Amino acid sequence: MHVIRVSGLTIAGKLTDIHLTVQPGELVAVVGSRGSGKTTLVRSLAGLLPPDAGTVTLGGHPAGSAESRALVGAASEAWGLMERLTVWENLNTFARLWGAPRQRAVELLNRLDLGGRRDARVERLTPGEMARLRLARARRRRSGRCRPGCPRARRWSCCVRACSATTWLCSGTAWSCWPTPA
Repeated sequence: MHVIRVSGLTIAGKLTDIHLTVQPGELVAVVGSRGSGKTTLVRSLAGLLPPDAGTVTLGGHPAGSAESRALVGAASEAWGLMERLTVWENLNTFARLWGAPRQRAVELLNRLDLGGRRDARVERLTPGEMARLRLARARRRRSGRCRPGCPRARRWSCCVRACSATTWLCSGTAWSCWPTPA
């Protein structure tokens, strides 16, 4: 079964007749110049931007449905962190909004090498640390074994370590994680 299926996706002024199928465990990079529609595609996959034509499904469910939202986590440089709060305050706030246990936030801090930066304000983080914090926020509800992220990660470069239990769709300005069956 596919994890992501896009058929005839059209979003006025950005995307025209896009077709894409992603299988469990695949790593897909969306590459293009500025303004080519990378972020528009990711936003559509996350259910944040409805298509003008075509269909987008995640795990067989329409993008934006309650079922697909339970499967998807999205992170982007454009989707801000609360810079005046600490790493812990950012992650814990988003975890609480989604009903994730406190332990989940602790687990994500450690898994993504942010435990030592727990009390640092976001405005003091390196770009790689900010990217990992966005990823932790996107994965707040999930418990897979994925260990992406490298200390010098910028943008989607850290996605190369994706494990087989997770499918990653990566683009130059946004990356997203869809858990799949192991």
